[in-house]
Amino acid sequence: MYPEESARKAFFVDGLHLSAQGNEEVGKLLGVAINGMFGKDELARFAKWQLPDWKDLVPRVPGAESQLLGGDATGVARG
Repeated sequence: MYPEESARKAFFVDGLHLSAQGNEEVGKLLGVAINGMFGKDELARFAKWQLPDWKDLVPRVPGAESQLLGGDATGVARG
């Protein structure tokens, strides 16, 4: 069966989630795809954009972190 088990273990941590090497390879493939889809001018315009960090997408409610069991300052429950 393709891919070989050794290749799957190199690119996936548990068969579903990408490993560091898998993330790197996906990044390379995305770079090739994006560079192929857009022209030089469009890519230069995109380079000026800055994507938000995931913490910026989580709503913060003052005092909410103390109400969450196992939560932290981001309001994301842990555990």
